[in-house]
Amino acid sequence: MAETKIVEKLRKRIQDIELFNEAIIDLIPDGLCILDKGVLCFANSSFQKIMGISNMDEVIGKSIFDFVPFVLAGEEGERNLINGIKKNIPFKNLEVSINHPDEKLRFVRLSTAKTRYNDKAAFLCVVRDITDKKRNDEMLRKNEIRLQYFLEHSKDTLFIHDFEGNILDFNQYACESLGYSRKELACLSIKDIDIDFEPGSHLEKWEQMVPGVPITFEGIHKRKDGSTFPVEVKLSLYESGNNRFLLGMVRDISTRKQAENSLKEAIQAADEANKSKSEFLANMSHEIRTPMNGVIGMTGLLLDTALNDQQKEYLQTIRRSADSLLSIINDILDFSKIEAGKMDLEIMGFNLRSAMQEVVELPALNAQEKGLELTYDIHHEVPSLVNGDPGRLRQVIINLTNNAVKFTEKGCIHVDIALEEMSESNVTIKFSVTDTGIGIADYDINKLFKSFYQADASTTRKYEGTGLGLSISKKLVEMMGGKIGVKSELGKGSTFWFTVVFGKQAYVDEGEHVMPVEISDKRVLVVDGSLTNMKILEGYLSAWGFNCDTAQSAEVALKLLNAVAGVGAPFDLVITDMQMPGMNGAELGHAIKASPVLSDTMLIMLASKGNAGDASYMKRIGFNGYLTKPVKPSQLRDCIEAVLSNTCHDKQERPHLIPLPCHSTKEKVKKDKILLVEDNVINQKLALHLLEKFGYMANAVANGKEAVKALEMIDYDIVLMDIQMPVMDGYEATRIIRDPNSSVLNHDVTIIALTAYAMKGDRDKCLEIGMNDYLSKPIDSERLFAIIERYINGEGNGAIH
Repeated sequence: MAETKIVEKLRKRIQDIELFNEAIIDLIPDGLCILDKGVLCFANSSFQKIMGISNMDEVIGKSIFDFVPFVLAGEEGERNLINGIKKNIPFKNLEVSINHPDEKLRFVRLSTAKTRYNDKAAFLCVVRDITDKKRNDEMLRKNEIRLQYFLEHSKDTLFIHDFEGNILDFNQYACESLGYSRKELACLSIKDIDIDFEPGSHLEKWEQMVPGVPITFEGIHKRKDGSTFPVEVKLSLYESGNNRFLLGMVRDISTRKQAENSLKEAIQAADEANKSKSEFLANMSHEIRTPMNGVIGMTGLLLDTALNDQQKEYLQTIRRSADSLLSIINDILDFSKIEAGKMDLEIMGFNLRSAMQEVVELPALNAQEKGLELTYDIHHEVPSLVNGDPGRLRQVIINLTNNAVKFTEKGCIHVDIALEEMSESNVTIKFSVTDTGIGIADYDINKLFKSFYQADASTTRKYEGTGLGLSISKKLVEMMGGKIGVKSELGKGSTFWFTVVFGKQAYVDEGEHVMPVEISDKRVLVVDGSLTNMKILEGYLSAWGFNCDTAQSAEVALKLLNAVAGVGAPFDLVITDMQMPGMNGAELGHAIKASPVLSDTMLIMLASKGNAGDASYMKRIGFNGYLTKPVKPSQLRDCIEAVLSNTCHDKQERPHLIPLPCHSTKEKVKKDKILLVEDNVINQKLALHLLEKFGYMANAVANGKEAVKALEMIDYDIVLMDIQMPVMDGYEATRIIRDPNSSVLNHDVTIIALTAYAMKGDRDKCLEIGMNDYLSKPIDSERLFAIIERYINGEGNGAIH
């Protein structure tokens, strides 16, 4: 009984071992089979898979050569395989190929050993699939052949060297480029080739390298004959076990260096040519602007004298022709800068409202000469302080406004400035110029902003011009981040508009639109035959806190004045236009002052065109203020405040708004002393006459050296400094004046540059050298007066003019 249990236990253990062995055999990835003189007795699943056998039961008991399609390499391979398997002669690692059912060809490696199976001598055969390895080896072999071909035929030198610089291997081109034989080059090191080689520094650089991160540098290599040539080296670190070596790919860059040198010389030559061109343009500008300054300035002075109608007509023709010539010169200079890519913006902080009020003055005078009315409206939400280029903005506005005046024979021109968009850092403003002129046909609108183009060739003959103004304006607007366009109807007028993106300034815009509390609730009546003007004035007054009503004729105004006075709510102020159908503004004022009920009403006259004595005449009628159009909001505000506060006094003898050239020049002589530094005699006379006209005491000298001497003797308030002068120019004179070691009495005296140059960088150079401001020739009398007054009143801010 005990023996039976032991036998049963042993049998169970043997079964477990057999099951375990079968599991292991099936899990082995190599194919296993047992053969008896070539006949298959047993095979695992891997053998079935490798050999492509679909049904193992069908092949058990058959010769392996009957169902395995061996492809043998030659008679010796066939003999070794057949003898080994059929005669049970063991062999190892015999590589053969088979025609696999699923693939064209598979490679296997066979190894055999003697064994026993079912108590009989047998032959164990291990089959390993090496197809992937064989294919990878073949691909690697082909790649190595291809790589070797490329390396040997490369036009780059290839080196392999160790960390001591010893050359381990190289390609054929290395021999050709350096002039050595393979045997000679094999005995050299990097220090024999690289003339900059320093063992310490090179080793330190190599030690810092990382595998897979090549470094590139330039150097000089030396040939066998001693000649040198520039190279570019790309060096990579490779590691194999404990061995490290460096692979260098060296390229001869002699041709590239020659090209770089040629390019450098060409760029230098081009820069010199551009410099010469810029200097030529600057000199041309100076040579033309200097006499133009005399022509325009003296003509302006002569127009202020007593002339008969024929003389005045002749002088006005000369002035218009000179202005046209100057406009053409400016267009050509700007266009040349745009074509050369030299047009840049000069970004600075400035007061947009003040700048726009000044900008419309010149076109307003031109409009008045043609009997046109020019109005403008700056919406109250438009910020005052912005960052941008006021000079280029002014150029675009004046160009569009002058065009509107030029192409309009009757009617009016309106400039509108509105807020389009505001973000945390930027503000986009839309500028529009609307006229009642000749208009533009639809088919011409798309071509308007092209260079040298005008809508109708006949306009060139009638209105003159280069056809560059709108093209230049478009470029400037785009540089300022905006867009430009036009809406027009032939025969009815046009609206040219553009947008500009300005930077916002950190400020609190308070108080600009607010009147003092004691007068902000006053009742004001606006009387104007122009609905546009009336709406603009109503907008200003409402924004300032006034109770405002309007009337489009003097007759309606009188009825309204009497009506409200009859119910005990009279108007405190009447602002009236001069030219209106029926009763004009002066007659309205006379009627108001003649009425016992209305005589206490304050009056302000708005005149489209002023003449000498107009202000005094209006004062005699009873007007408390006299302003000329286009009305500046700030000056209108100041005048209203002065009138309603009873502080206007006699300021009306000189208009509170745009100073007209026809006003009396015999004003009280000011105490401020001005030194004019100008070498051109004509320009000297012109400037001195203008300064005398404005009531200033002025002296003139001919160059910078004389200016320095004058400032050593007299403490002048302002120096008007020309730039290009003999003996000593304006720049050098300014350096000496600002030098604390010089003998001038006031090193901080205000210096305003007067220059006929009009090139980029002139303003910056003037300000960098120590000048306070910059005024380009030809000198406009009103701009000269405005800039002098600003500095005398302590309001100078270095704005461009």
